[in-house]
Amino acid sequence: MSVRMEGFTPIVVRVPGKVILFGEHAVVGGHDAIVAAVDKYITVKCNVVPVKVNEAASLNAEVIFNGSINKDSRLISFVESAQDFVGYEDIVKSSGSGIVLSIETGFPLGAGLGSSSALCVGIITCFLLFSNKIDSKLTKEQLELIQDLAHKLELNINPNCSGVDTAASVWGGCISFSGKTKLHSRLDSLSRVPINIIDTGRTHNTAEAVANTHIENADIDEIYDSIGKVTKEAYGYFESGHSSLNDEEGFVASLMNKNNELLVKMGVGCEHAREITAQVYGSKISGAGKGGILVTSRLTATDEKFLAEKGYAFETVLATEKGVVVEEPDLPLYLQHLQLSLGKKLGDLQHSVGTIPQDGYSSAPANIAILKYWGKTPANLQLAMNPSISLTIPGFRSFTHIQLSKTKATLTGDDKRANKFLRKICPLPDEYFLSYESFNTFPSSCGIASSASGFSALVGAVADCLGLPKVMSKEDYDYWIMNWSRIGSGSASRSIYDGIVRWDHQTIDQVITTEECSHLDHCVVVFNPMPKKVTSSDGHRSVDTSLFQFFRRNGTFESMPRVIQALKKSSTSISDWQTFQHIMENDAMVMHAVMCTSSPPAKYLNRPCTEFLDRFMQFRHKTGLRVAFTIDAGPNPHLIWHKDDASKVLPWLKSDNTWVKLLINREEKGGVLLGKQKYQEYMSQKLIEDIAQYNVIFISGKRYGGKSWLANKLSEIMKFPSFALSDSIKESYCMKNKVDYEEMLKNRELKEEHRSKMVVYAEETIASDCHVWDWTLWEKATKLANKTFIVSDGRRPGDLKFFKRMSNCVHVRVECPDSVRASRGWKKTEVDAKDSETGLDDAEYDFTFQSVSSETSDSDLQDLVTSIKNAFSG
Repeated sequence: MSVRMEGFTPIVVRVPGKVILFGEHAVVGGHDAIVAAVDKYITVKCNVVPVKVNEAASLNAEVIFNGSINKDSRLISFVESAQDFVGYEDIVKSSGSGIVLSIETGFPLGAGLGSSSALCVGIITCFLLFSNKIDSKLTKEQLELIQDLAHKLELNINPNCSGVDTAASVWGGCISFSGKTKLHSRLDSLSRVPINIIDTGRTHNTAEAVANTHIENADIDEIYDSIGKVTKEAYGYFESGHSSLNDEEGFVASLMNKNNELLVKMGVGCEHAREITAQVYGSKISGAGKGGILVTSRLTATDEKFLAEKGYAFETVLATEKGVVVEEPDLPLYLQHLQLSLGKKLGDLQHSVGTIPQDGYSSAPANIAILKYWGKTPANLQLAMNPSISLTIPGFRSFTHIQLSKTKATLTGDDKRANKFLRKICPLPDEYFLSYESFNTFPSSCGIASSASGFSALVGAVADCLGLPKVMSKEDYDYWIMNWSRIGSGSASRSIYDGIVRWDHQTIDQVITTEECSHLDHCVVVFNPMPKKVTSSDGHRSVDTSLFQFFRRNGTFESMPRVIQALKKSSTSISDWQTFQHIMENDAMVMHAVMCTSSPPAKYLNRPCTEFLDRFMQFRHKTGLRVAFTIDAGPNPHLIWHKDDASKVLPWLKSDNTWVKLLINREEKGGVLLGKQKYQEYMSQKLIEDIAQYNVIFISGKRYGGKSWLANKLSEIMKFPSFALSDSIKESYCMKNKVDYEEMLKNRELKEEHRSKMVVYAEETIASDCHVWDWTLWEKATKLANKTFIVSDGRRPGDLKFFKRMSNCVHVRVECPDSVRASRGWKKTEVDAKDSETGLDDAEYDFTFQSVSSETSDSDLQDLVTSIKNAFSG
């Protein structure tokens, strides 16, 4: 059972050519030149391909030039230098990927249109993209890097080049370029200006033309100065707002004639150029001048007739507003033909959908990597740098419901990444709406592979919604679901199968069936279930900055066959279990060494986690039990043990009092499941055992509504301590603003006086760290409380989410009429409209308590107490 994976379509880099209007040659001597990037392009396509790193030939990029394998020495020089600039050979060795450059020229080479510079810009841009030193957005800093390196490339074949051509190709527009400082300024008046060019039909070698001109002319500096003066005149004219080369007075034409006469005096030009400039007023040589193109400010009917009779081609080009651009395709080429069949399926649905929603249901498992994927191939391929192998965890599941309709979307999923992915995978006609909702049986974004289960479930739900298994062959369907899952999240492709699954960069397959690994049990020891601050994507981007990455990657290739063989025998062989255990634990810790030594570092492990691992190792050493750990990009270790040892492993785990939650897999089978029936069947099962270390009674309600009174009563009756989120906020606020904290606690009028400012202060701190006050309360409460405590003033959705994730939490909502609140001193202010007062109005709650008077009966309180106790025990 195997599915092949492919890379993306080429990244396409388009680079404009240029026309020098004034100042060629003199710019080499340090004078200014006026140059326009024009809408003639060289296109460089960058394909990323797998290579054999042990073959010397594979360590050089392959170049296809206008459809044929390149043999041009200039291009070879450009490519070799570009490789050196980005450390291409090291990247190939570490990633197993190289590039093929396909170059297509949209204008003749050696004609004065800046082909050499455009080639340098296109080539270096591709190499920088491949090495992840720039991205497709091309910021100002990235364009400066491209300009610098492209100019250095061109210097290899033309030591006298000024950089003017490179600047035009990088920045676009019409610019004034200083040959002395290499800086440029934009001439906005000439944006998109039409430029007439005439082709002599002759090409030249720019380096030779420039070098020979300099050698042959003793009066070169004087001529340069004269050309410089002409260029300054032209600059002043355009800077004053004139926006055409074809002015009625013929001023630009006269300047072009002067510029050309000086170039001819230098010996620049050829007989064809001289023939044209003698006939066409306002025409001049552009570029090196030993042939190639001429530029003219105007073309009369007489001029056009003359040129046609002589066989000279002419046309009008436009100055471009943009220079180099990267056109990164949305879709992989290998998926585009599948999307065509998807489009046909959408067409089939046009008549059947109408206003009746069409639904898709899917459930997909997470997986825990035994050998981990860390680091992606360059150029945003979503392919792993190293092979990986994982154990599918059937109970740790994502459930996704998709709805396709012609009415407004009704499902409420709002994750930006998921919505963007849906638009990519399922391009809909404007009249369709595609919405979704999704949930997990375990915490997300904290190192438990929620993106793997989430994206594979999302892809499965689309497939079910559109009935793709019915209209595709099994081979095409497996190809589609596997690769689309990978595009969403690399590790999601491993969640398609159950059992033990291998991803070796180009293929993914099940190497050990569920039955063959049925002796393995799994749990997650959760120390922090909140979303991590450094995402896995951020970590992947910086992986190559660690000195350990090269060694770790190579180690995974060596370890892969050994760990598979060990796993196959680990049911009965102690030595094979120990081999599997050693490889998995070593790989996890080396991966975290890579993370910690990357720049910037990605530090996922926390002290409770590392201290637990120390205790775990001591326990295993003492007992000799078959139990091993691994840990993904988060502070939450995964334990895998032999089922025969479960009766000793689990009691020890449950007795450890440092973890927040213990999540134990309770499901045996299941990869991606499609259809409403299976979706509902799995939803109704207890897929994981969720054991919380702490119980929390979370109370929310309005100001003066009775939250504190209820918290005090429950504390008194149930003997649980009560803590207020606002106490930490008040204490921090008072310290910062030099207000008496003890007086604030006693004096309600003082508290109300500062309430608005405290709310603003709390919101500002939450904006930078959304759970800062939740963590402050948690750390205080877990030190002072036994196993249960009360939060007396829940305020925001984020607070409720935090305590739901961290504990076995019941939400008690205090309801109180405004009239009763007013009788207790409440006055409506701007604070009542803030999130701290309204954020939990529509939240789900477990119990409500009616605070209508101070005469609440003991029976009402006792009913609530009984309900809370039942919730905690159930």
